[in-house]
Amino acid sequence: MDITVKISDEEYKAMSHIVPSVEEWVQNALTAKARVCVHKVVEANSDYRAAKLTDATKLDIVNKLTLKTRVQLDAEAMEEFESQMSLATEK
Repeated sequence: MDITVKISDEEYKAMSHIVPSVEEWVQNALTAKARVCVHKVVEANSDYRAAKLTDATKLDIVNKLTLKTRVQLDAEAMEEFESQMSLATEK
């Protein structure tokens, strides 16, 4: 999947002064975050111990899961919260 990231010219200039390749740094940051997310998803949504699995196996497990997005989960949590608050104020 391709993702486009935008930063200002000044931010790019500053990062270029600090890191050898801004593009490589961004790719590495996203890859590291994705790896952590895959691990957490496998742990939370399967009976497997993610630490004992290869990266390929974890990706295969995630591929087979039906997952809601964080936005969907947060919306559901807000609806539940508002429902609970509504019930509490009715009493």
